[in-house]
Amino acid sequence: MIDENKLIKIKALWPTVQGVDLEARHFTPIDGAENLIVALPECEDTDEAKAARSVANILLSGHRIDPGLLRALGPSTLLGMSGALSLALHEELKARCYAITNQLVALQDASQLTPDICLAAKCQINNILNYGAQFGFEIQDTLMLPYFKENSVEGVLYVVEKIHLTGQEISSAYPCYGFAPLNHELAPSHLVFKSTTYPGSEGFAWALAADMTPGMAIGEPLFWMGQEVLKKWLSEQKSAYEGKEGAILHGHSLGASIAMLTADRFPELVSQAYAFGPAGSYNPDMNGEKVTVIFGGSDHVPLLGHMPQNAQYIYALPDVSITDRPAEPHYASYETLAGKLASHALGLPAIPKVSLFKVDGEFMIKNHANRRMVQHLHTGAKVASFPFILASQVLTALGLGVLRAGRSVYNSLTNVPLAVPAPNRPNAVVHPVQDPVTPEENPNQRRLPLLFHARQSPQHVGIRDHLPRPGSTSDVRYRSNAQKTPK
Repeated sequence: MIDENKLIKIKALWPTVQGVDLEARHFTPIDGAENLIVALPECEDTDEAKAARSVANILLSGHRIDPGLLRALGPSTLLGMSGALSLALHEELKARCYAITNQLVALQDASQLTPDICLAAKCQINNILNYGAQFGFEIQDTLMLPYFKENSVEGVLYVVEKIHLTGQEISSAYPCYGFAPLNHELAPSHLVFKSTTYPGSEGFAWALAADMTPGMAIGEPLFWMGQEVLKKWLSEQKSAYEGKEGAILHGHSLGASIAMLTADRFPELVSQAYAFGPAGSYNPDMNGEKVTVIFGGSDHVPLLGHMPQNAQYIYALPDVSITDRPAEPHYASYETLAGKLASHALGLPAIPKVSLFKVDGEFMIKNHANRRMVQHLHTGAKVASFPFILASQVLTALGLGVLRAGRSVYNSLTNVPLAVPAPNRPNAVVHPVQDPVTPEENPNQRRLPLLFHARQSPQHVGIRDHLPRPGSTSDVRYRSNAQKTPK
C-alpha cells in the first residue's frame, strides 16, 4: 500500500488532480529500484568523457544541472555535438546498459531478482535508449541489453540500424533506430523512436511538423508516412526470430506517441512498447494491451488526447526537488513552468531518486470529457500556429546548407581525439569515428532533383546495407570494438 505522505506529494504534482479523486487504491508501489545502483568504470581523463559522465548523471541519476556545463554545451544544441563528445556520450550510455545487465544477472544468481526489479530496470533501459536516440546512435555500433524471459534475464549483444520514416523534402530525413541481435535465436529486436529533437539534429523540421499538424494527434504524421517501412522492418525481425516474439518498442514524448501508434497498428509484430511521457491519441479506443506508459513529476503532456485502453501505467514520483535541495512537501520547484518542462524533458532521472508506482488503468482513462476539451484546445493552438510552423519549415529547408557548414566548422574546432575504454574489455580502446555522411554529402550516391524527392519512399538503412559479408576480414560483427577503426 502506498505511504500516505507520498500520496500527498502525488496530489501536489498530479497534472489531472482537478476534478479527480486520487486514492491510495489507485497506486501500487514498485520496490527494488535501489538495487539498480550500478558500479560504472572509472571515467577517462578527457574533457569529452568527463562531460559525458556529467550529462549522464543529470539525465539518469538525478544530479543537479551544472550551469557551467549547460553554457559549454549551448552551441551543440544549435549545431549538433562534436564527434568526440557524441562518441563519449554513447560510450557512457553503453557502459550503463552493460552495468545494469550485469547487475541484473548478479541479482538473479543470488536469487534476489524480483518482478518489480525487472520492471524498474525496463523503465531505466527505456530511458537510456531514448537518450541514445536523441544523440544519434552510430550505425554498426553494438551494445548489450538485458533480455527478460519468464523469470530469468540474460545479456544479449545488439547491432544498430538506422531507419528513415520520411524523405528529405523539407529537411534531413527523420530517423529511428533498430537494434537487431547478433544472434537472432537469442532474443527479439528493439526499435527506438526519436523524440522532438534540437535544431541541429536530423529530422528537426519533420518533428516540428509531427507535433503541430492540425487535425492529427502528435506523432501521427510521421507514423503514417513511415508505416510501410516500419511494417517491413518489424516483419523481417520477427521472421528472423522464427516468429517467436515481435520487436520491443521504445520512445519518449513524440517517439512515445509513435511507439503507441505502431503497437496499436501492428500488434502481431510487437511484443511490448515502452512509452515515456507520450501525448495521447485522438482515438479513445486505442488498444494498449502491449503498451507500458511511464510518466512522472508534473508532466502535462500525457493530458493531450486519450491514453490507450488496457495499458500498464507507471508513475515516477521524484524523491527530491529538481534543484537538488531537500524535498519540500509541496515540491514548489515542480510547480513552475520550468519544473513542468523538466518533468517531461528529463525522462526518468529516477533511479534511485524516484519512487515508482503502478497506476490503476481504469483511473488513467477516465475523464474523457476533460481530455476532449484539452484535445480541442490543442487543435486550436495548432491551427493558430501552423502558418508560423510552415514558414519555419521553408526557412529550415533554405538554411540547411548554412547549418551543415556551421556544424562542420564547429566540429573542426572542437573535435579532438578521444579514447574511451570498452566496459567489458579494460584494455580495449574505441577510436573516434567521423560524423555519418548524409545522402547529400555522399559523392557516390546519385542526387535526384527536388522534384523527384517527393516520389521517393522513406529510406531504410539497415545492417545488410552497411555490414560486410560474414567471414570477411572487415566484418565488424565478429571483432571487438577495439578493432573497428584502426589507428
